[in-house]
This record gives sequence, C-alpha cells and structure tokens, in this order.
Amino acid sequence: MKNHKRYKMLGISLVTTSVLLMYTANVRAEGNVQDVTLVTTEEVVTSTDSAVVLENFNQTESSALETQLEGEEELTSSKEEAQTSYTELPQAYKDGQEAKAQTLLSQYDATNVQDLQKVTALGAGQLISVIDVGFDINHSAFKLDQDIDKKQIMDEASFEALKQKNKITYGQRINDKIVFVYDYSNNQNIVGPIDKSTISKEELEHINHGTHVAGIVAANSTQVANNNLLVTGMAPNAQLMLMRASSLGKTKDQFSKIYAKAISDSVLLGAKVINMSFGKTADSLGDLHPDVKAAIAYAKEKGVLLVAASGNEGAFGMGSRLPFSSNPDFGTLSSPAISDDVISVAAANPATVLSQSLQVTTDNQIKRVPIFLSAHKSFEAEKTYQFVDAALGEDSDFKNIEVKDKVVLIKRGGKLNFSQKITNAMKAGAAGIVIYNDDALQGNFTIADYFIPEDCQIPVGFVSLKDSEVLKAATNFTFNQAFEVFANNGGSRIISQSSWGVTAEGKMKPDLSAPGFNILSATTGNQYGYESGTSMATPHVAGILSLLQKAYKEKFPELSESQRSQLIKAVAMSSATALYSPEEKAYFSPRHQGAGHIDAKKALEADYYLTALDNQAKINLGNVKDQFVIKLNVNSLKKHQGSKTLYFQVNLGTDKTKDGHFELQPRALASTEWQAITIANDVEEVTITMDASLYTAELQKEMPNGYFLEGFVRFTDNLETKKEVMSIPFSGFRGDFANLPALEESIYSKLKTGTFYYAPVTDGLENQLDFAFAGLSFEEVLNNNNSYTALLTEATPWFLSNDIKAGILAELSPYGASEVPKPIVLGTFAKQVNDEEHYTLDLDQNDQVYLAISPNQDQNRDSITPQVTFLRNVRDVQAQVLDASGNVIWSSEVAAAYIKNYTNNGKESDGSYKLEKLVWDGTDNNQMTVADGNYIYRLLYSPVAEGAHQQMMNFSVIVSTKVPSLPTGVHYDAETGQLKVEESNHQNGLPIYRTFVAFEYDDASEESLSSETIEGENSQATEASEEDLFDMPFKYSVYFYADENGYINIPKTIKSEDGKDITIDFEKLVFVVEDKAGNFNSINLSELLKQSQSDKQPELKEQDELALPEMPETTEKEESNKSEQRQTMTREVTKTAEQLTSKKPISHLSTQQSLPQTSDRKGKLSTILGGLLILIASFFGYSKQQKED
Repeated sequence: MKNHKRYKMLGISLVTTSVLLMYTANVRAEGNVQDVTLVTTEEVVTSTDSAVVLENFNQTESSALETQLEGEEELTSSKEEAQTSYTELPQAYKDGQEAKAQTLLSQYDATNVQDLQKVTALGAGQLISVIDVGFDINHSAFKLDQDIDKKQIMDEASFEALKQKNKITYGQRINDKIVFVYDYSNNQNIVGPIDKSTISKEELEHINHGTHVAGIVAANSTQVANNNLLVTGMAPNAQLMLMRASSLGKTKDQFSKIYAKAISDSVLLGAKVINMSFGKTADSLGDLHPDVKAAIAYAKEKGVLLVAASGNEGAFGMGSRLPFSSNPDFGTLSSPAISDDVISVAAANPATVLSQSLQVTTDNQIKRVPIFLSAHKSFEAEKTYQFVDAALGEDSDFKNIEVKDKVVLIKRGGKLNFSQKITNAMKAGAAGIVIYNDDALQGNFTIADYFIPEDCQIPVGFVSLKDSEVLKAATNFTFNQAFEVFANNGGSRIISQSSWGVTAEGKMKPDLSAPGFNILSATTGNQYGYESGTSMATPHVAGILSLLQKAYKEKFPELSESQRSQLIKAVAMSSATALYSPEEKAYFSPRHQGAGHIDAKKALEADYYLTALDNQAKINLGNVKDQFVIKLNVNSLKKHQGSKTLYFQVNLGTDKTKDGHFELQPRALASTEWQAITIANDVEEVTITMDASLYTAELQKEMPNGYFLEGFVRFTDNLETKKEVMSIPFSGFRGDFANLPALEESIYSKLKTGTFYYAPVTDGLENQLDFAFAGLSFEEVLNNNNSYTALLTEATPWFLSNDIKAGILAELSPYGASEVPKPIVLGTFAKQVNDEEHYTLDLDQNDQVYLAISPNQDQNRDSITPQVTFLRNVRDVQAQVLDASGNVIWSSEVAAAYIKNYTNNGKESDGSYKLEKLVWDGTDNNQMTVADGNYIYRLLYSPVAEGAHQQMMNFSVIVSTKVPSLPTGVHYDAETGQLKVEESNHQNGLPIYRTFVAFEYDDASEESLSSETIEGENSQATEASEEDLFDMPFKYSVYFYADENGYINIPKTIKSEDGKDITIDFEKLVFVVEDKAGNFNSINLSELLKQSQSDKQPELKEQDELALPEMPETTEKEESNKSEQRQTMTREVTKTAEQLTSKKPISHLSTQQSLPQTSDRKGKLSTILGGLLILIASFFGYSKQQKED
C-alpha cells in the first residue's frame, strides 16, 4: 500500500477537476445547446413552466413569479436523456358510458370560448399539431366524443393516403383522437407507453409538460378531476398530432432541424394550427436556422397558424435585479415566437379562480376565502378548525404559541422554503397549514407536491395576502369542500415571469395574452394537475384559433387558407381585451401583454377589426419624437354593412422607474377624450396626432438613453359603458433604439458603484476585485458571480513561471502539484490579509489603472482575454489592437453573434462571456511579439437591431517585457529573520508590484511518481528523459512577501504539506522582484546580501529604461462628428509615459508582518489540480512507452 497517497490524490484531483471544468466552461460554444437541466426553485408557483427554453431548453419550475424569492433550492435531475425504447402500442381505449359531470369550462371559462365551441362542434374536423418534449398518449382525456359525426373527422384511410402522398413513412396512429405520434428527436416510431420505473425524473417531467399542453388544447376527459369536474380543452373534439422534439444531447442546429421538420410534416399532414410551447430565450431573427425560417414560411403559405410561447424569463436580470433604467432593451422574448409569422403568447393570471374555500365569521359577517389545497390531504368538510398565526414558520415562531391540533397560518418568504415551514409546523403538532402569499399582486396557487414532506399527513393550503387579513381577524374556520368561482386577487395581470418584448430587432412582441397561471390540465398516469407559464397560455390560443378557423371557413369561404389565417390572427388580436393595472391606473405595456387577453366570444362576434397600414394588428412606430402620428385602419368584416358610429380613445403610457431601475410596471402619461368616428366604408383610415413633450424632461432624466411611448387605441360603441369592443396596441421609442449601448461599461470605471451583476465589496479592501477562487465561496465559483466587463489575464507563481518560460508544460513541471496559473482581472494585484489573498485594482495618483502585460511566454500576465456583459444581442464581435500611431497591428477572428447576458443564474445564461476567440497574446498579425509601448485594445460589435451602427470599447494597455531593477540595498537580521528591502534608485520598467523571497523543497514524504510506483503495472524504470519529467519528486514552494514597510520575515522552519518541519536552507532562498506587467527579476538572497554589504549594484546586465511613446488623443475623437452611437461609446483610461514613470514611492502589496504563504493557504484546489495534471501526464507517458515497447 505504499502508493495510497498517490491514489488518494488522484481521487481528490478528479473531483476537483470536475469543479474546475464546471467553472471554466463558461464560454458558450457558438451553435451549441446546453444539456437540459431540470431546475426547481425554492417556492415554485405550482409547476411553473419555462416555455421549454432552448439553449437552456428545460421545463423550469421557475421562481420568476416572484422575483424577490429568497433561499433558492434547486433540484437538478440527470442531464442525460433516458433513451426509453418505445416498442408497444398502448391498449385501446375502452368504450364506456360518458360521464354526466359538468365540465371545468362550464364553471370557469377564462377565455369565453364556450359559444365558439358550440358553433364549431367542439372543434370536430380540426387537426392540431402539438410539438413538445413528451406525451402520455395513454391518458384517457385524449379521445373524441363517442357520438361524434365520423364524417367531420379525418379517418384513418384518408390520413394514411396523405402520408403516402407526402412520403411520410414514419409515425403511428393511436386512435381517432391521436392520429399521429412520432419522436423526431430520436427517430422513433412510437412515443409511449410510459413505464415510470424505466425513465428518468427529467423525462417524466417532459412527458408531463407535453401532456399538460396537449390537454389544454384538446382534452376531452370522461373522468372527473379532484374538483369533480371534467377537464376539457379549448377544442375537445379536435384531432391531434403529437410530435416529440427535444434538445437533450443536441446542438442548437440539430434541434432547430428537428423542430423545423416537425413543423413541415405538420403542414403536409393537414394541421391547421401548430402549438410550440418551447423556445430559445432572447434569440435574434438572424440566428434562426434556415430550416426553421423555411418551415415557418411554408406554414404561412399554406395558411397554417403557428403559435409559440413568448418565454418565462421576464426581463433582463430576472432572478438578480430589476433592469437599469438606462437599458430599455430589456426584452427576453424567445424564438420561434420572435418571428412576425408566429403568434407569440404571454401568460396572464385569470380574473377569477375556481377553488374550495375557508369560511370565517368576522364582524357578524360570514366570509369565504378561496384556498388551493395540495393533493395529498384535505381538510374535513364542515369541520371547525382553530388556527394560530405562526409568522414566517421558523423554529422561534412556534415557541410562544399553542399549536397542538390547530391550523397554523404562515407567511410566505423569509429564510425558509415551503418544505421547511411545513416540517416545523408538523413538529409543533399542527393539524393543518395555511401559507399565505407575501406579494399583494399575486393570488392563490397550489404548492407543488415535491415541497410536501413524504411523511406529511396534514392538509397544506395556500391563500392570497389579502385573504390572509380576513383569516387573521377570526380565530376559527370551517372548510367548504365544494368548488366555487372567486375573484382572483392577483388576476387580470401578466405574470411577472412572462417574457417581455420587444424583439432584439426592435419589433413589437408578444402578440396575445392568455391564461397561464395555475392551469389545470392532464398529466401522466391519467391524473390532472396545475402548472403555470407561457407554455400553458399558448395552447389556449392555439385551440381557440383552431375553432375560429372552422367558424371563419363557413363565414368566408371565398378566402384562401392563407388569407383566412391572416384575417383570424388580426381579428383575434383586435378583439383581445387590453389588461389594466388598478394599482398603477395604467394599461399594462403592449411589450408585456401584446394586444391583450384573448376573448373567443368577441372574436366570434366581431364586425370590425383594426390594423396598421401594413395590415398587422399592431402599430410599430419605430423611433419617434415628442410629437408623433398614429395611423390605423378600421376594417369591416362584412362588406357594405352600412355606416356605424364608434368612439375611440388613446391611452398613452411608458415604463415606471424607481431609483435607476425599471419597475416592470406601467406608468400612465395621458388619455385622450373619446372621439366619434363614423365607419361608412369597408376600410376607414384613422389618423391621430400625439404630443408627449410635456413629459420629456422628466422622462429623459429617469431614462437617459431613451424610453418607450406606447399604449392602446381603444374603441367602444357605447359612451355610457365605454366597454371595449376592439383595440390596437402601438409602441414607439423616444430615442435611437438601434444604437443603444450594447456592452456594459467596464468594471474599471464602475468598481465603486458596481455593475448590473456585480456589487462592489463594502467590507473588504479598497478597490477589492477578486476573481476565480480568491475570496469566493464554492457556490460563487460554480455560479460565476464575477460577471462584468473587464480584461482578464493569468497570474502564475514564480517557480512555475520559470519552468513554463523554459518550455516545460505546466502539467509536467514539478511545481505543478503546488502551483497553477490563476485567472485574474488585468490591472489587479494581490494583497495578503490575515493569511488570505485578495486582489485589488491598483490605481496611480491620477486614478488610472495599470493594464499591463509582458508577453514573454512565462504565463504571468502574458495575454488578454476579454470578458463582457452584453446588454443587447450583438453580431460581428471582433477585437483589434492599435499602436501609438493608431494603426491596426492585430485583428482577431470575427465571432458571429452573442445573446444578451439576460440572467446570471449559471443555468439559463451566464452574466458574462469570456471571449476566447478574441484573446490577444501580445503579437501582431505576423505572430511577432510587439515592441514595448502603449497600445489600444479595442472591442468591436454591432447590435442586431435594424439600422444599428458598429460600436466599440477601448482599453489602453501597456506592453513591457523589461525586467524590473533589483533593490540597491537589503539588510538581514539573522537573529530575528527579518529582511529589510530598500527601494531601487532607478526603475528599469514599470512600477514594482511586489518583492518576495522564494523557497522550494522536495516532498520527501512522497515517492517519485514513476511507472514503477503504479501498482498492478509490470513496467520497468526507464532512463530519465524529457518525456519522463514526472520521475522527479513533487516540489513545493513557499513565498515570503514584503510588508508595506519593506520588511520580509523569514522563519527558521516551516511546515510541509504533511505537517512535518522543514528547515529553511538559507542558500536556497531566492530574492524576486515582480513589476506590474508581470516581469520577474531574481537573484540568490545570499548573493544579494554580499553585493549589498560591498555597497555594489547587483552584477546584472544593464537594460535601457522603458521608453513609452505618447498615445494619440483617441481615434474616437477624430470621429466625434459621426453618429450619436459613437459619441456614447465607453473609452477606458489611458496612460502617459509621465504617469508610468512617476517617482512616487511604490508601496509593496503585502500586509504587515506577512506570514509565509504556502500553496495550501493559496488554495487547496490549485494543489490538487496540479497533482491531477501530473498524474495524467504520467499515464500518457506510460501508455506511450508501452506502445513503443
């Protein structure tokens, strides 16, 4: 067992390397899709769907419904998709007697669809395609009415003939309801049946998602849900095509081709509507795959309506903070919903809820409070329960109250999640739990099952914040088991996580809103459950549009399929009802709600509809001034139907801001008086002039880069009720939207105030800016919380740096076990504080930072890697380096495109990108190292918005390869071990960064890592060679840094890695000087002391002082008369030769009486990684030897 330590190091190293790889793999490969990660946040509102986001393509149980959620807990399931073998057809559905129960829609019709269902035979004859991540095709809800007229539906023979005609040889018919199923992701012919014991939790979630979506479209259940009602979809008698499309294990291009093929096949097989509850967050039209674009165009040509979820990512920064009011391009709309030819759907909280209730008596009045109970346990009907307020449900909240056999009332939020609150109540002996919301703008929802402890045998319910006040005024309640319709305290508003528009190109989106909060639909295993998100809103719209297609085909038989579909889209949007915020007394932004909440009854009964002059049912104004004109058409659905008087009003609004942030709430600016208009023609044009100059000064102060002027033109036919009969949204941008800044200002200019994702250190060193592992927790390393715009480089310890410069690979260096190159922010320098290392930006007397590199191949501040936080989607990203004369001496390759860094949660999007394609190593275009001097490192990029100009950001960088001068004198006290360092009388290059004494020792407790030491191998020891450097022992390094007074304390002994005493050999001590460009100079300490005692300068080669050329003012100044975009570009600090050669004393960056900094104190991870690299090298060396033998 003589090698047990080696194996132990190997095991630890492998684990550590996984962590490091997780940390460093934050450069998103262009064109690649991340593996699916199922993320469940701490307090999810039901199962909040993420619109199945590609790139972060998942069904996220999102916490975005409440952006202030604390203490997130994430449950991550396997990232590898279970490749279930689907080989059997499900059993045929047994014909039984239809249930007599009422339908859910008969009690709770949030979209007013029932009248439309009646005139369309519940959608009989309509074929709807659902493209999603999985389906339970065994669910009993997927069947047609037994007595349906078979002549109205697509029979098996006709459908098979259609398949043959279009050469579609795959796919399978399940029954008359599900006429086609196919797994396009894996090219499997069957999608089902489901064996829960053989599939992953993640895939089960996927199956739930698609089943729930398909159920909202066209469920037709004969078994009641737990509310004793039949769950039916928008089009219960429509037929379905279920097409599985998953991005698991697929690149972005592969997945795009998969769902493009599903779209095309849907059109070929006769679908009239295609539902797509998935998307890639914050995507750009230019990045849509050509196959997707072609499929969308083909569907439009054939009159097939495409409906897609807008996404559940809210706005830029969701989960971190509200967007800056200087960044109005905060939309996160997903593709394919961004396409003009796809109807994108936002999620709304319905105006009413259907729920059970708690009955209380207060002030001699009986009141009923709606409650949503989790499925595992119910309160007893008509039983009286006493309850007690347990505050936030923490342990301390139960100490002074009597809980036994009572129901506890607990507030949402605080430090604990739902599960922890429930557990505490159970331990206290509670008979039940009612948790109430902490957000007045949210209503009730069902707490997801996974938050209910397995041993929970008491009821758990949820009520709104408003209703909790009613309960607190009483002492007991009775439970009403019957389901009733209640007003929703959080209703008639867009849920917060529903993605905002506009698109990256500046187009108005989304198009419509629909119910997407706490929606009951089919789930796996013949069950029914609640889910939330835009994925749930989308099938409401898809089902209604399918019914409208059937109704309008009878109304307008003369129209082509394509014309009819475009008419239906326009009428559906025009007849939608604009949602209004009673708190803000303003209409919600059309960039969040689209044209409004869909209303099937209004669409069915419409006589008129509204369009812009481009025939869209929305008005894109583009950039506007204070005064602007709105033009629209009032179109008659019936030709020559005579004149009619209508009245219209313009509601003008913008975004509400507070303390430099958008609040993501509307702000009303003005509403015009109602104006009469007589519609005498089939098309009547309306022109409206608006003037917002009254608000200009205030709004420009709040939103300095511009703001939206938007709202609705609303029509009524009755001035008494003013009931809206139709409306059209409009949106213009007061400013230059295309040329808004796309790159966040760098950390060099924002260190004191912080950036969007970076909060400045308030309890550490001045100008502290740690990166990588320094000062960060494990979670912070994994989540990449160092998100800001900066230049990065590497800092490498001196011993390893020497080896690397000598041509020895870092992983083959004997110091690789204890030293490793470390990523840092360029311009930061280490300080030792209480045995901890922290990095700070070192500023000169003019508050200028030293952005300096020394490209001398020692891997210590040799190169520049840009890290950026993009506020907007960009394309054509490139770096250039300019010399002192403004000539471009180096250009990187051009990176195609990047999506804005819309969130920093590490799962969906990083808060920054490391642009590896733009790394500059100090060479010119001919791969020759550039001369010492001043340079401009320039980032170039262009927003994808139409009409955008190229933007840039400049960084002034110094290149210096001259070694620093050694000190003129040192004094050593052998008794105290204290070394006094005096400043050099002259400076050979840049200012000194630090001085230190270096010491190395062999790990005597470890055996040489050679092929002989590997147990179980019959290898022979070979002669040492360059390929076998790992035959030498590990070497460990210790550095003794000078404190701020110039003293270095050198102990007599130190502790080894194994805790043994190591005697310091004075003759092995090396004195090292490092400058701010990363250049080292060194001499044996004993030699330096001899020279100092003889009052001589060290006998080193003299080098000329660094002559730094003067920089031009800036290339931007020469372009100052160009576009406004260039005027707003950030230019980073520059340096002059005078500043660089300042004679002010340079304080060494160490603390007083610094203790020796061993590799252990610098970070165990570095040590372990070095060991791993050596082991890998050993393995490959051994393997090569075996092959040669």
